Amino acid sequence: MRGARAARAAAALALALLGLAAPARAGSTEPELALADVTVSVHTGVVTIEAVGNFDLGNYLRLGYPVAVVVTRDATVARLGLDGSVTLAVGGGPAGPVAGAPGIVAIAPGTLTGVLPAELGAAGAAAVRLEATFDDTLLTSNTVAVQW
Repeated sequence: MRGARAARAAAALALALLGLAAPARAGSTEPELALADVTVSVHTGVVTIEAVGNFDLGNYLRLGYPVAVVVTRDATVARLGLDGSVTLAVGGGPAGPVAGAPGIVAIAPGTLTGVLPAELGAAGAAAVRLEATFDDTLLTSNTVAVQW
């Protein structure tokens, strides 16, 4: 009887030690932002971008944190928010709303489609990334270079 008790105690101790040795893993608390590809099309002077990647659509819809497609050309920065907002900053100045700009026109899992403000319509090169603000922290994706 004493031998059986000792064996059970040793087995319990071994299991407890194994449990302590296993690394603890926490779930992700920040949205994942990554661009796989960005394509650009131009039709009658209107520039449309399609960004393909991971922008955590499910949590964006559930939690409503701000997500934007950011397009930078030289010193001009356009932000197309998933909430419908469009802002433009020129020459390092403050960002202001762009009246009548379509912005993001389609949202699907893994794909965002947006129309750039007219100020970015001329042919040229730009950089595209995703941004999100989560718990007062600015998160950014990788940057993809585009040309039109």
